[in-house]
Amino acid sequence: MVKNTLYRTYNFDFEKIMSHCNSIQPINEQIDYLRYVLKEYKNRHELDKPFESYLQIEKKLKNEIKYRSDELRNEVNPSFIQRKHTEQRADKKIRWNGTETQIVYLFDVLYHEDFLEGSQFDERYSLISKHFENKEGKPFKNKQLAQTSQNLFLNKKEGKAKPKRSQDLEKIIEDTKKQD
Repeated sequence: MVKNTLYRTYNFDFEKIMSHCNSIQPINEQIDYLRYVLKEYKNRHELDKPFESYLQIEKKLKNEIKYRSDELRNEVNPSFIQRKHTEQRADKKIRWNGTETQIVYLFDVLYHEDFLEGSQFDERYSLISKHFENKEGKPFKNKQLAQTSQNLFLNKKEGKAKPKRSQDLEKIIEDTKKQD
């Protein structure tokens, strides 16, 4: 197939993109095509995108990429589908869709509400780094987490506002405490 035909973006019409994608073989080329469309979409819609529709198309493309990647993995290793639900992968991290400030705040509240032991709280930055990734899929860095924690402490000391959506995190913890 000619590259410019393979890599058409169809003015980012999701149905047309998917129709074209499904005509491509093998699956790894479908994944390459979807990644290309996603990259082009992000580049072209940096400044003038309505945020809701941008997220919707981006999310659909990412889901299709993930679905096809899983499919490809199953072709290579058919036992993957069974392992996927029965084994924990040590390298798989939890994707944190909140902010860095929010995850640091969450660990602070968990400690102060006695959900974390002191030793776990002392190692909170390494625990976050080891088990979580940010919404872009990148790891948290201990040094940056420590700086964020310091900023939270200073904001609290100066009577400044808590992080965005802190009430949601506090409510989840309160609801959890009520279940005991």
